[in-house]
Amino acid sequence: MVFQTVIGGYSSLDLVSWSNGSYEQIAAMLDAHYKGRINIANYWSIGDTRTITLDAIAQTDVTSAMSTQVVQLVLLNAGGKTLVQSQYGTSTCAFVVGIRNVLSSSAAINTSAVSKYSTSAIRSVLNNQVYSAFPSDMKLLMKSFVNKTTIYEYSGASASLEETEDLVCLAGANEVFGYPNSWDTLAGEGTQFTYYTTQANRIKKRDSVAETWWTRSAMNYAQNVYTSTDGSIAAIRSDYSNGLAPIFVI
Repeated sequence: MVFQTVIGGYSSLDLVSWSNGSYEQIAAMLDAHYKGRINIANYWSIGDTRTITLDAIAQTDVTSAMSTQVVQLVLLNAGGKTLVQSQYGTSTCAFVVGIRNVLSSSAAINTSAVSKYSTSAIRSVLNNQVYSAFPSDMKLLMKSFVNKTTIYEYSGASASLEETEDLVCLAGANEVFGYPNSWDTLAGEGTQFTYYTTQANRIKKRDSVAETWWTRSAMNYAQNVYTSTDGSIAAIRSDYSNGLAPIFVI
């Protein structure tokens, strides 16, 4: 159902669902949220989904070619990421959005076993090929945001935090499992997304079968944290393959 209301400088604002609203209606609601005229979290809920089609993605160094695929986008968290460019003075995103299951191709984070997200092969693929595959109307809603990630610069190094700016990325271990967790990621990496506080929501599938999937976090040099098929935490070499469940912000 579409509700219309008069708020601030809007003669009429359609209050629509994340699932069924048009891109134009959703863009207007986000604009009103960032201008402080509504709190969009009063109208959309964690776990709400929206179905979109991603364009085909050519083979990369770490992924096989992906045909056009239909995916569900799920609202993971209200706020939780800092925008690179503030919106009307607001620097916190409206929502973090994730792909409900995994993409049709699994991938390594790196082709060589290193644990630094900024220079990882998969970060480049996400910010370029995967971002480009989104519908043009959705890309108009997506915003660049700041990521802090636990990394290890070299073998024997202590854990540190690395900051990147991304359009599409992998969730961090803290964002999936919370802090502290069993792989000693650093507290500054982030806090658990509301959606992932339920373990069942950490189970992601490909073709109806549960799949392991990467976080962006390192647990030591040459190993990265991933999510097991039952939604629990584990770690493995970054040149092994796992599923991809990208996130972005609006």
